[in-house]
Amino acid sequence: MVRSVVARAPPRAAARSCSARCAALDVDQQQITLSARPTDLIGGVPALVAIRNGVLDGATVRRERAFLTDWTLPPVGAVLLFQGRVSTVDAVGRTAARITVASDLVLLDVDMPRNVWQPTCNHVLFDSGCGLPKEAFGAAGAAGAGATPTRIPWAGASPAYAQGTLTVTGGANAGATATIKAADTTGLTLAYPLPTAPAPGDTFVAYQGCDHTLATCRAKFANAGRFRGFPFVPTPETALG
Repeated sequence: MVRSVVARAPPRAAARSCSARCAALDVDQQQITLSARPTDLIGGVPALVAIRNGVLDGATVRRERAFLTDWTLPPVGAVLLFQGRVSTVDAVGRTAARITVASDLVLLDVDMPRNVWQPTCNHVLFDSGCGLPKEAFGAAGAAGAGATPTRIPWAGASPAYAQGTLTVTGGANAGATATIKAADTTGLTLAYPLPTAPAPGDTFVAYQGCDHTLATCRAKFANAGRFRGFPFVPTPETALG
């Protein structure tokens, strides 16, 4: 997936920290640190929050060496030094994000075959293979008192939201998304912290999760006809002669 995202940062906001060049079909990698101010936005969302949410996943990165006759004039030409795609976001802090960029050869690094024999479902919840409408399993809510970056008290919470996702729609974290690690009747526990602790009344939308088992697919979602797992596949065994 290639996203047409243009991230414009303040001067000296991007710094290349290290690189690794390989021969043959090995993938070259470079690590880049991006600094951003709270006023720098991508799609109306603070840049670092957007990066944490995956806005740069698969984005193309080009690094060029420019030649100038005068610092006040546009470059007369440039030489391409490296081109690749954002592979991983290694860390996102308050002022900077560290990103690993891999060369386009990374597109060949695909596990084959695509579908494997396993007890759990191969589909991603709410994708085209699953077929369930995501909106039908989401609920709007507001954070209660005593919220932390990883724990959100919510009167409408239930275990059904475990392994689901949360999208913040109001407050200082607006636009942020997170994976729900666990849920009970008192609130939601997130897998990774939000940038700041939600204030009481901050709004969000929570979506239910799935453990990809046939029992959950049948009882919770009534979608067993689209189940793409093999719950009765034999367990791996080793025979020694």
